[in-house]
Amino acid sequence: DAPLLREDIKDKTEGAHGPRKHYNHIFTWEVGEAEETNQAIQRADLEETLDQIDGISEIFDALLRLAQIETKTNRADFELIDLGPFVQQIGDIYGPVVVDAGQTLDVQFEKPQSISGDRRLLTQLVANLIQNSLRYGAEQQMITLAVEGFTLSVTDEGPGIPEAERERVLQPLYQAESARQGEGYGLGLAMVRAISDLHLADLQLDDGSNGRGLHAAITFPKLTNF
Repeated sequence: DAPLLREDIKDKTEGAHGPRKHYNHIFTWEVGEAEETNQAIQRADLEETLDQIDGISEIFDALLRLAQIETKTNRADFELIDLGPFVQQIGDIYGPVVVDAGQTLDVQFEKPQSISGDRRLLTQLVANLIQNSLRYGAEQQMITLAVEGFTLSVTDEGPGIPEAERERVLQPLYQAESARQGEGYGLGLAMVRAISDLHLADLQLDDGSNGRGLHAAITFPKLTNF
């Protein structure tokens, strides 16, 4: 499972190209037909079209996953999860991805507790936060993945998010009007909030250490609350 998870976050960080493979042979055939009829088709135009198809497909896939999480009402997939080993496993999985991007992942523990949760969705939650840090953080930065008691957090050294925008960036398809924007579609943090809500957890976005970067913290309820 670990290699698959690593490939998943690499695809999301670098841009997935599933639809490209499907449509590429179609455009190749069209290029051949155009050449036979002396019509000039620029490869750059085709590449732009393929990029647009990739982007649309990614948006639809993410919106579908988001809707499925938001409408999920039962907790049949919940299990007892020790946040210590859970976070360590995620660090082992995504550490190489962060290193490949020229950055560092620091994993920290302080009295980690056990919670009740959906392991697959919680892995997605942390993956989205790490992906967000990779995409918008500073070059050669250190990303900190930490667990303290019932709180799991990811902190980067990027431009951060202004306080006035922190609620809006949790809405689907919203992109911040700040330095922390790029090629994303504004769905990663919305999914983080949906997964947090499903777990009755409190999600907070704050400045990182010394007012630098973004600190995303999710505090889970104690087991007695389930």
